[in-house]
Amino acid sequence: MPPRASRVAAVLLCSTSSALAAAAPVRWFQPEVSLLVDCADLKPEQCSLLVRSLQSAVEVWRRTAESCGAPRLRVLPPQQVAAGVRRDGVNLVTLRRKRWCPRSESPEADCHPSQLAGLTSQFVEQGAAPGALAEADIDINGVRFKWSADGSVPGTLSLTALLAHELGHFYGLTHPGESDASNGRRGANVSTALRLMSPESLHGGSRPIAAPLAADAAVLCRLYGRSLPAPERSFSGPLAWTGLAFAGITLGLLGFRHARRATAGG
Repeated sequence: MPPRASRVAAVLLCSTSSALAAAAPVRWFQPEVSLLVDCADLKPEQCSLLVRSLQSAVEVWRRTAESCGAPRLRVLPPQQVAAGVRRDGVNLVTLRRKRWCPRSESPEADCHPSQLAGLTSQFVEQGAAPGALAEADIDINGVRFKWSADGSVPGTLSLTALLAHELGHFYGLTHPGESDASNGRRGANVSTALRLMSPESLHGGSRPIAAPLAADAAVLCRLYGRSLPAPERSFSGPLAWTGLAFAGITLGLLGFRHARRATAGG
């Protein structure tokens, strides 16, 4: 059984656990990584929404990932898995509607805080390259929050924006200012200006941030050992890394969390 996860929690502002603060950065070493959407507890229209939103989030990261040497992400056809967060070699993306817990059988004490919109659990392969990711699972809170693709439906949040943020954790990024070498030496001199990887990126402004900004790209390139390429030029000036920001609603109490798990062996 894998050890209990070290966790990072964020409600409006980021709070970092001491166990994770001392950890080395994590990243993938494969050229391509697949994600599987788990539709076990979803209606067909909910499954379709999750798949489309994940594909959109993968696409907004595609150019940045290619430039930085990060792996290509491939979305597999959805399945009904109902496996939950565990070390099983499958990178699951799950919209949890019944219980906001890592697995359906999880005791209440192990469930996630209700105010968290999303969580990414990282499984690090011990004995391989330092910080080598073996698996990462993404959970989305469908118990407390309602979702639409871009948050334009009244009373919903942008699922694409949330998944774009969680894919940053999937690549190995942390929240700005956290004591992690992927953000600079133990978080020193790291700007905390609002960006995609900010814990408040869904509600820090008039609309959610739904694509990596230049600061996110710089951290990803540093994590994967490449310099940030110079921006292309056009008649309108430098092309931004921002992509399209989807319309949404301002939140009051919302956050993200990501967790690391270390496993010995396969």
